[in-house]
Amino acid sequence: MASLQNVSLMDLPQNTLEEYAKTLEAERARADDTERMYETLKKIHEECTEEFRVAQNQTQKFYVEIEQKLQQSDETIRELRRTIVEQVREISELKSNALTPQREEVIKLNIQTELEKEFHGRNRNFQEENTTLRTKIASLTYENSALRADLEARDSDFSRTKNDLVAKYERKINDLKREKEAEIVKVPAVDMTRYRQLQRDNDLLDLQLKALQSELERLRTEYAKREEEVHLRQKTQMKKIAENTMLVDNLKAEKDTSQRQLDSLRKQSADIMAENGQLNQKVQTVQDEKLAIQEEMEGLIHQQQIQLGAERTKALTEKTNLQKELHELHAEVEKTRAELAVANEGLNLQRKTLAAKEHENQMKISQIKQEHATDYALLEQKK
Repeated sequence: MASLQNVSLMDLPQNTLEEYAKTLEAERARADDTERMYETLKKIHEECTEEFRVAQNQTQKFYVEIEQKLQQSDETIRELRRTIVEQVREISELKSNALTPQREEVIKLNIQTELEKEFHGRNRNFQEENTTLRTKIASLTYENSALRADLEARDSDFSRTKNDLVAKYERKINDLKREKEAEIVKVPAVDMTRYRQLQRDNDLLDLQLKALQSELERLRTEYAKREEEVHLRQKTQMKKIAENTMLVDNLKAEKDTSQRQLDSLRKQSADIMAENGQLNQKVQTVQDEKLAIQEEMEGLIHQQQIQLGAERTKALTEKTNLQKELHELHAEVEKTRAELAVANEGLNLQRKTLAAKEHENQMKISQIKQEHATDYALLEQKK
């Protein structure tokens, strides 16, 4: 057994080894050819799949382009129809706005009547506002004069009252002083009671004098306050008079502006009448242009419809051709898949055959080893 284990392929006969090597190389070459054929078929299948995908994308893109062209054609037709409708409406408006001599006179009279009515109304409002402001100014002037007279009368009364009070109390003070001096002279030295009484009376008179002086100061303060109020009221009235005067000036300026606007409107009315004559001349030109545009639009629509029909026919033809190509690609892909499946089956069969042959060769080698085992044993014994 040890000798059998030590037997190698190099110990087999040379013819058997060469035959085995040739068979093995042939099977390997067939296996490599089958594998290359499989890779080639796989590559062809991938290329067919890519071509099918590209053709499908191009077909989809072509469908999208056809739809876009159809939409653009429909939009162009709708735009042309809208243009025709707008031009018809403009022509109708121009016809309705075209002035006849009678209508021109009526419009002229209406405009003149409205302008005169507006002007007279604004003039009447200006006069009423002017009269109202003049009345207010006269009332304020009269009130100012009355306040001035009242202020002067009060000032005169206050001055007279003040002078009378000052003279009265000065006389009383002088009389009291003289009486005091006379009493001092007359009163004996022993009669001090009456002196004290006179002294108290004198103090009381001094208090009354101080009260009268404080009253005089209060009257002066009140007089100054009233004088300030009168001054403020007079200032306010003068401000109102200035504002009213400014308002009167503004109203006069507005009146002049309105007069100028009225003149401008009259001039514009005359210009409008002149433009209406030009419009009457343009209406006929526009009508002629409308007829020409309608004829041109009808021709364009007819041409567009013809082009659209041709494009639709072309699109249907291209769609049919693309569908045929798509079916052919499907058939080629199915054929390639079938060939690939057959090649895979052949490759598997060859692999199984190669494995069976390798197993058969192994069995032959084992048989040869068993047949020559005795010879090897004898050789070992001889050695």
